[in-house]
Amino acid sequence: MMSTLPAAIRAYRADQPNVRITLRATDPAELLPLLRRHDVDVGVFLAVRDLSRASDIDARPIATIELEAIVATGHPLAHRASIRVDELAGATFIVYDRRIADIYDAVVSYCRQQGFTPARLEEVDRVETILGLVAAGEGVAIVPQVYRSLRFGGLAYVPLTPAPDAFTLVVARLQGAPAELTSPFVDTCERLAVALPG
Repeated sequence: MMSTLPAAIRAYRADQPNVRITLRATDPAELLPLLRRHDVDVGVFLAVRDLSRASDIDARPIATIELEAIVATGHPLAHRASIRVDELAGATFIVYDRRIADIYDAVVSYCRQQGFTPARLEEVDRVETILGLVAAGEGVAIVPQVYRSLRFGGLAYVPLTPAPDAFTLVVARLQGAPAELTSPFVDTCERLAVALPG
């Protein structure tokens, strides 16, 4: 909802005015089972893992989402143009619960590639909790850049050097699912997508 989805919903509704759209927010880890059970028709989510092994899922990349660090505005690194993640090595990292989202493993893997393991990881289940704890000075986080659009106070967003691997925004549906309504929505998401590099 912080990037491509609102525009896709507007465009789809203009083309399909009689279709009822029901939005449901869920943890990314729950989305593929929901598609497989036919509880939802289409899912849009951030992914870092390769979904090609999920042969029953038609998953299409529609945008890349870069990651960056967030620190409290009073943090010594808050006004830097960029930081190396190892400069945060002693901090508590506020991360999504590992059971909920790929970002936990992505952050830990990125830190290890840069030569350290975070001293402490605090797992939470909501974006607002991550932002609030960082703003309170309880730790630091690595988050998708689109979180800037939330305009949460007390935070400084700082690019990381080297940049962590970007996440991919994916639109997905079950292979063989009824295409009459889902295909136009998937096509709309792809048409409005941010271009992927390469």
